[in-house]
Amino acid sequence: MESKQQVVTAPGALADLWAWLKQSLNKLDGALACSAIVLIALLLYDPPQVGKSIVFAGETLLSLWSFLLVAFVLGAYLRASSVDLLLTSVFQGRTTMMIIAAAAFGALSPLCSCGVIPLVAVLLRSGMPLSAVMSFWISSPIISPGMYVLTASVLGYEFATAKLLSAIFMGLASGFLTLWAEKAGRMQSPMRDGSLVRRVSMGAAIQPAWRFWREPERVQTFKQEFITVSVFLLKWMLFAFLLESVLVRYLPSATVAHWVGTDSEWWGILLATTIGIPAYVNGVAAVPLVHGLMAKGMSAGAAMGFLLGGSVTSVPAMSAVFVLVKRSVFLWYVLMGFVTSLVAAALFQLYLMW
Repeated sequence: MESKQQVVTAPGALADLWAWLKQSLNKLDGALACSAIVLIALLLYDPPQVGKSIVFAGETLLSLWSFLLVAFVLGAYLRASSVDLLLTSVFQGRTTMMIIAAAAFGALSPLCSCGVIPLVAVLLRSGMPLSAVMSFWISSPIISPGMYVLTASVLGYEFATAKLLSAIFMGLASGFLTLWAEKAGRMQSPMRDGSLVRRVSMGAAIQPAWRFWREPERVQTFKQEFITVSVFLLKWMLFAFLLESVLVRYLPSATVAHWVGTDSEWWGILLATTIGIPAYVNGVAAVPLVHGLMAKGMSAGAAMGFLLGGSVTSVPAMSAVFVLVKRSVFLWYVLMGFVTSLVAAALFQLYLMW
């Protein structure tokens, strides 16, 4: 009799538990709810991994704090001082020049794929064309002066220089392809909340306040921008790093090495670029990993594709982008990252074959 009673009430208990979880998650915002879902899933499937994932996410955020702080402060400064509007007004009607400048600046900037997101948000909200922003967006996380030196010391200056040129090429290609899409009437309002975009009229004279701290209203704008953007992105990055910890746990580097290390040159490039997107490895850690893969027979083109694809479309960056822009723009960003990475890697392989 007791067993029957347990059978009858068990579904009700599960329903009550599910209702409680839904009610609890509804009280959270989207980012925290997603993080809670990941932790609950791990708690049910692999309890020991919960603590490891939390530590992983915390350590990763701490390792990026300096880059993120610079990005948040710079983004808030551009907004408070109206420098973002100045940039938009100066280049208005000169989109080609803007794309070229964005690709070059992005390739030389020290920002990672996460650190670039606050600046992307500010530039989009200033009304800057998506084509120019996309050029900077794609080229920026691929390489930096420090990463160039590290890559050169491990993989050689030829490889490092090719990666730098690939970043510029990818920025230019994605920028001009996006410009073509804009001229075709697509992606005219890229942000999820178009009301946040500030427009600059043609020929408008913008007087930026370089020393914005002298004006109380601009100081308040700086504080609001810094808090809004930093809280928004940090919440989503927390979720992204929890998700990345799951990938690291169940898709270890050894597995990735087995998949991409010994295939033929051209198939290896396609496979390595494709796998590099979801199986992102931290930029610093990726260099010695690729060095080991090349020692096992991985082609230089495949190694380049793996590094380029993973840098542009890392899990944290994609998560932040997904909640920042409309779905069509997000899919375009992923497509641009993949296609330009694949083409750049193939061109590098052709160069080596010549």
